[in-house]
Amino acid sequence: TAHHSRLCAATCLRPGLFVSCLLLSSVIFLTLPIVSVFSVSANSDLPLAFFAFVSFYALIVWMKDGKAFWLALSGFLAGLAVSTKMTGLAIIPLMGIILFFHDGVIKNSVHHWQQKVRAAIAHSFSFAAIAFIVALPAYLKNFIYAGNPFYPFLSNIFGGYYLSAQMVASVVDAVRAYGTGI
Repeated sequence: TAHHSRLCAATCLRPGLFVSCLLLSSVIFLTLPIVSVFSVSANSDLPLAFFAFVSFYALIVWMKDGKAFWLALSGFLAGLAVSTKMTGLAIIPLMGIILFFHDGVIKNSVHHWQQKVRAAIAHSFSFAAIAFIVALPAYLKNFIYAGNPFYPFLSNIFGGYYLSAQMVASVVDAVRAYGTGI
């Protein structure tokens, strides 16, 4: 399946095929059973998946043509993903690593490796900064209302108005026991 994904990505990045691939991708996505299950409820998983996918796509386009617009758009969409749901926080470091290795390793040449590493750091930082700025209002809201920007997570570090350490431990235990029959 990894081969098919690479083939699909290479095909979709060809000029003139963008709309066809967009429609095909949409049809494939909408036929997934989990999409029909989650689409009838007020859930944040589908918006998170959408923003993460489109952010990754914009990153791939940036890698192909190098226009700063695509890198900025990728960071913007990653910021929307992060502000949609806390699990979206994983997107920023993952895409930052992809950026770093793309610039620093894949494009690396023996003669200009220091320059490539500087560019990789700059691109990764730009991406993360844009994503952070976009996600900042959601985390400020959490801080203002709950006293913890990552509420209800990390309450043992940041505290919070609504959850005591015992309540957090109880929730963590319940989540760990989920599906174990305990």
